[in-house]
Amino acid sequence: MNKRFYRLIISLLIIIISSTNIIALPIIPLGLKPFDFFYDKMEKLELYHHNTYLYAVAPYSIEKNTLNLAPLSFLQSDLNKNINLFFIGSESFNSQTLQSSQSLEIIRAGLSGIFGKNIFFYSNISLDEQKAKDQNYTGKKWHGLAGGVEQSFLNVHFKQLNIFVGRFKSFWGIKKSLLLSESNALDGFQYTFTYKRFALTYRLAKLDQLETDLTTSIFDNRYFAGHRLDIRLHKKLNVGLFESIIFGGIGRTVEMNYLNPLLSYHVEQLNNNINDNSFLGIDFRYYPIKNFKLYGQLLIDDYQIEKNTQGDQEPNQYGAIIGGYISDIVQSYDLRMEYIKITNRTYNQAYERNKYTFENRSLGYFDTNDYDKLNLTLSKWITPLRSVSLHFTSQRKGEGNITDEWSEPWLEQNNDYSEPFPFGVVEKTNRISGQFKGFLLKNFYLDAEAGFENITNRNNREQNSLQNKFISISLITFFSKRM
Repeated sequence: MNKRFYRLIISLLIIIISSTNIIALPIIPLGLKPFDFFYDKMEKLELYHHNTYLYAVAPYSIEKNTLNLAPLSFLQSDLNKNINLFFIGSESFNSQTLQSSQSLEIIRAGLSGIFGKNIFFYSNISLDEQKAKDQNYTGKKWHGLAGGVEQSFLNVHFKQLNIFVGRFKSFWGIKKSLLLSESNALDGFQYTFTYKRFALTYRLAKLDQLETDLTTSIFDNRYFAGHRLDIRLHKKLNVGLFESIIFGGIGRTVEMNYLNPLLSYHVEQLNNNINDNSFLGIDFRYYPIKNFKLYGQLLIDDYQIEKNTQGDQEPNQYGAIIGGYISDIVQSYDLRMEYIKITNRTYNQAYERNKYTFENRSLGYFDTNDYDKLNLTLSKWITPLRSVSLHFTSQRKGEGNITDEWSEPWLEQNNDYSEPFPFGVVEKTNRISGQFKGFLLKNFYLDAEAGFENITNRNNREQNSLQNKFISISLITFFSKRM
């Protein structure tokens, strides 16, 4: 490790020792619809008070008196009664054309609270019927349910340092992050160090192992390391620069250079002549006028700068999001416009261990590549805890997928190579729906959506069309007791 890394460690220790009288803040975990509802509320709040939060790294902490968490009181901090026992039950009903209706349940129970003054903890177990029916799930099942510890983490909060340790879900930059998905609970740690207009974030996580030899049970170990630097360039402009890397192999463990948040991981793997899979990117949030936010994110998997060899004919692999969000365009009405594009082979790689996946799903928000999508959403806040929305989506999906076997057709010819986007037979989907979500009574949350979609070239098969009507209803109840 170089001297810069040692200086960073020493600086962090000094901050921890010198930080006193800091009270733990409640943390809203990710991945559950009532929790996500408050993330929507915080994004709306961001347009009015975007100096209140950094809004670049989740999970978010909630500053005192900025958001009413009354429906989820078990997340609140209380120095006198510091342990909350909670139970969350969820029942989901889904029905659509040409498919049998199904009802799936999830049961969660857990603890949350604070230790001392600056440590918040959260832990829950779950029994999940939907996860048990997922073809990608490889764990054990009990009476048709997949069970285990869903999230379990400690958050240590100091004046300039915020640390997460354990199993938790996160996103970086924007909620629909191309880099990290709120649906993946990864084991490891994350910290953010803030100084004036700067914030440095680092995360290390262990990914699922890949069995390479069925006869000897030899596994490829897999890891994720990432860092980002957020800069407040202006009171109206925030920019984040990030880099991540997937690395591993038989017998390979966490390596010291990938623990250093000040090194370039792409350069490290090149200099060490190791085939790891690195990603670079940038995101931004810009507030040009009151109640209006422009945002975007660019993730680069592989980009060919030169064209000196036939290998340089490999198509560029990247993902991009650009969007705009207007709050109170008319009183209590919000409008969001968003475009997403992810090219073919993005997240994929020649070595199976280097694919940008966790348990056969993308580490990013989007679980596929070779597609683009336009989203329009008009929302009305009926009350501070309830909203209705109208959604329109137009999507194109090519034949490429993240889990495809790696291929290099550009090496099979001796001239320029190009391929269309999206690739092959393109599935096209136009979708419109209406949605209600919000809290009912004291202990219930309802998310209901119904709509219609027209699909052509369904499953990338020509002349295979479907007009699909669908409805989905999730009813969630929660109870808690302070101990």
